[in-house]
Amino acid sequence: VLYGVFLFMGLSSLPPVQFWNRILLFIQQPSKYPSTPYTAYMKQGRIHMYTVMQIFFFGLVFLVQNMEAIAIVFPMMTFLC
Repeated sequence: VLYGVFLFMGLSSLPPVQFWNRILLFIQQPSKYPSTPYTAYMKQGRIHMYTVMQIFFFGLVFLVQNMEAIAIVFPMMTFLC
C-alpha cells in the first residue's frame, strides 16, 4: 500500500518540475511550447542539449551509485559537481 502512496506522491509532484517539463519538450511541437523564460529566450537546440546533458549525468550518477565496485567513488563524484 505504501508503494502506491509514494508512487502517487511522486507522480503528482512532477508537473511543476522544470526538468520534467523540458523532457516533455522533446515530444511537443515548437509552436506548442509553453511560455516560460527558458523557452522564450533560449533556442530550441540549446534547451534540448542541456536536457540531454542532465539526463546523461543523472544516468551516470545512478550507474556509479548502483555498481558496488565503483560505489566508493560516488561521494567524490558528488563533491566534484
